[in-house]
Amino acid sequence: MRRWFAAVAVLLTVPLFAQTFVFHLRGDQEVPPTGSVSSGGCMGQLDQVAATFQLTCVHDVVGATVMHIHKGAPGVNGPILHDLADPASPVTATWTGMTASDITDLLNGNLYVNIHTSGRPAGEIRGQILSRTVDLVSFTANGSQYVPPNSTSATANCTADLDNPAQFLAVQCTHDVPSPVSAHIHEAPVLQNGPVVFTFPSPNSPLNANVPMTPRLVADFAATFLYLDIHTGSGGEDTASPQIRGQIGTPPAGAGTGTIQIKKVSHPAGASGFGFTDNVSAPGTFTLNDGQTQTFTTVPAGTYTITENDPSASNYSLADLNCNDADSTSDPFSRTATVQLQAGETVVCTFSNLRADPTDTLFVFHLSSDQEAPPTGSPARGGCMGRFNAGASQLSIVCTHNVDNPTVMHIHKGAPGVNGPIVFDLGSPVSPVIATWSGMTAGEVADLLANNYYINIHTAGRPTGEIRGQVLPRTVDTVNFTMSPGQVVPTGSSPATGTCSADLDNPATSLAVQCTHTLPSPDLAHVHRAPFGQNGPVVFTFASAASPFSGNVPMTPRLVADFAATFLYVDVHGTGGSESTTTGEIRGQIGAPPSGPTTGTIHIVKTTSPAGGTGFNFTDNVPASPGTFTLNDGQTHTFTNVAPGTYTITELLPAGYSVTDIHCDDPGSTGNPFDRKATINLQAGAAVTCTFHNLRSFNSKIFVFDLSGANEVPPVPTTDRGGCMGQFDSATSSFSLVCTHNVADATVMHIHRGAAGVNGPILFDLGDPLSPVEATWTGMTPSDVADLMAGNLYINIHTSGRPTGAVRGQILPRTVDSLSFPMSGAQNVPPSTSTATGNCSVDLSDDAMSMRTQCRHNVVNATSVHLHSGPPGVNGPVAFDLPTAQFFTLTVPMTPRMVADFAAGFLYVDVHSTDAPQGEIRGQISGSAPALFGAPDAPTLSEWMALLFALSMVGVAVWRLRA
Repeated sequence: MRRWFAAVAVLLTVPLFAQTFVFHLRGDQEVPPTGSVSSGGCMGQLDQVAATFQLTCVHDVVGATVMHIHKGAPGVNGPILHDLADPASPVTATWTGMTASDITDLLNGNLYVNIHTSGRPAGEIRGQILSRTVDLVSFTANGSQYVPPNSTSATANCTADLDNPAQFLAVQCTHDVPSPVSAHIHEAPVLQNGPVVFTFPSPNSPLNANVPMTPRLVADFAATFLYLDIHTGSGGEDTASPQIRGQIGTPPAGAGTGTIQIKKVSHPAGASGFGFTDNVSAPGTFTLNDGQTQTFTTVPAGTYTITENDPSASNYSLADLNCNDADSTSDPFSRTATVQLQAGETVVCTFSNLRADPTDTLFVFHLSSDQEAPPTGSPARGGCMGRFNAGASQLSIVCTHNVDNPTVMHIHKGAPGVNGPIVFDLGSPVSPVIATWSGMTAGEVADLLANNYYINIHTAGRPTGEIRGQVLPRTVDTVNFTMSPGQVVPTGSSPATGTCSADLDNPATSLAVQCTHTLPSPDLAHVHRAPFGQNGPVVFTFASAASPFSGNVPMTPRLVADFAATFLYVDVHGTGGSESTTTGEIRGQIGAPPSGPTTGTIHIVKTTSPAGGTGFNFTDNVPASPGTFTLNDGQTHTFTNVAPGTYTITELLPAGYSVTDIHCDDPGSTGNPFDRKATINLQAGAAVTCTFHNLRSFNSKIFVFDLSGANEVPPVPTTDRGGCMGQFDSATSSFSLVCTHNVADATVMHIHRGAAGVNGPILFDLGDPLSPVEATWTGMTPSDVADLMAGNLYINIHTSGRPTGAVRGQILPRTVDSLSFPMSGAQNVPPSTSTATGNCSVDLSDDAMSMRTQCRHNVVNATSVHLHSGPPGVNGPVAFDLPTAQFFTLTVPMTPRMVADFAAGFLYVDVHSTDAPQGEIRGQISGSAPALFGAPDAPTLSEWMALLFALSMVGVAVWRLRA
């Protein structure tokens, strides 16, 4: 009976008259094969009557970007027919509206599923959609397949047979496990543990059961993501011994494994003989030369350490250690990389070394904002150690800094206080920076030794330089500093204090640190690496923490640079203290803290489309400012030496133009294009730039249209949206456009030629695809204009995951015009529990200059009603204030930006109340319901229908009485 119910339950998941497809995905099916260790499986169900194909897939691809159904026979690559949307496993999708040709190709085996990644954009793994590529499987179980493996000698021989309708998996096993207590089927790829999906009635040999299968489990079976395990009396799911396990199927070679690559870089280039130890594989040691790579393949997922041997005997030190994986860590001071490897992943760790010859000429110097010409006021700091080898005529340098988002870093020629030309590019400016300037001329060497060079770090906000440091033999040497609980992060509460000194020796190989303190019962004392206000790793442990203590800290060039930058600190822990607690801890930064800036800078930039707009007037409340200024296109107004605070800059209503966007580069500042105002929260030392974007308005042909995935060819299953307003000026043959969208990671955005349902070539690049997008296409040809008027142009937004297009919109005079929409508490963000409701209707005027708006709601004690700009599920700024009455009708003035939001469905009405000041009910202006305007007490459509129904019933009753 229970089996009969299980069969019914499975049958209910399968469409009537469905044809099933069970197939696997591997790298060897790609054209050409990829060698990927990932795998996948799918179950598909075709309903020919409804012309739909339901698909459930699982896979273990790391970093999948997109997943499609393509047309193509085995061994042949073909076009995309259907986008399966989010490629994260498990993937479920339904392809509706299949053509007769699509169905024929499916039944003939001429369609395939392809999973793409950024590393393999043409395809990582692929599977031909066939009726059955996996059916009867023989497999073994033993202790070595367990995770982690065990040494049991028990084994099992098994088979698994999927029935024809793919509803049951018949599993049979014989085994020699002594005193088994349980046997299960689990879901997980090889070398991974997963949940139980079936328990055998008895674990005794022989095992025999029919496992009920869902589409997800069938996909797992095809992917080899099911396994059987048998437990004994002392074994459970959390113990390995003495259980046995068997993967149902044969995974691809190397499945469940990853790759580790260790790279060696030396400065100067050409060094050799760097030894390493590892716990990845035998023999556990290897040697690398500059430029070489040690690769470990088919490594099971897990945690591994790779340590470089101390290279000081060869006059080298490890200056930097970097791993490209966010889960892995690196410690250049212990010369150890800790790799957290996942199945299918490749982790690359680079060990960078710097040579230090005893005869080198040394330079130890700091970088700060007060050395810039003129000074910048930046709170950032930096430090460098340079070594000049006269015999090789080369300067090797290592620098550390805490500059946010550096763009470039150079060595310049110039005396202190003088700006000069670039003489050497230091490469990537990301800290730490390691470089070697080889082949220096006699004149360059003379300038170096005469202190006529400086290092400059540039940023986008300060392109002429953020911080600078003169290349001098020694700008920091002996430092006196104090320790206190106030320097601990977070701040400690101990009443203890300390006084210390740090002295760098002449060869810069040792830092003598001495401290006295009043901390009772000290436990540990360390030197750490981190700037002020941050915690960092331990680089030295003192032999004793008792006061007074001292120690000679061995210094690498990297640590010398940190010392010059004031990025080293001493801490002392009380009894019971640790690095994760601040109880009884005091700390002292080795060096004076940077003097904090007291003022900031504000830049206001004007840009217009088309270019060349003039006479844009602004008002501001910045202290010591006249309060007004005027900008033309491309100009910037700068406020310097501004005290920290909140300031507003407002653009007056520009004649013939509208404000489409205000972008501030500071996350604490905001721009509202609807009230034409930038609100700037200025911090000391900050430079905030706000750009006002204006679009010229033409009194000519208007286009209002939406963008969606459904308009793509073929359609893309995405919830992303967009909208545009375009204005064509026949006198100048120019087309101005403003668009808004919520496409994440848009890469490019174009105007293409092509009728609806047809893909075509690019005609015009709209520039930066970040929403909002404003652009003007000038110099249109008569053919371009004719296509525009005929509806044969479209806008396409492309992404890296969907390079052929994520959302598209045909440029038409009007694709959205008037509609009605409901309001409810559920639409608020976050949702409110209010039971109040409302309904609104809107109608965009023919000239798109206004929108008639009528709303009716039953919110009690409404305090404000607004029209906002924001997609569904997102809160946005107020675009217009609406009446608080429970019924109102008014006309909202519209800008091109607001019209674009309207077309995209990015406007909403929000009713605020005393009970819900953040919003009680909300209604997104979107949908396809027709607009319904009426008087305050006019019956709604549903009320009219009820009245007509009642009258008809009365008429029937009267007729029957008369009869």
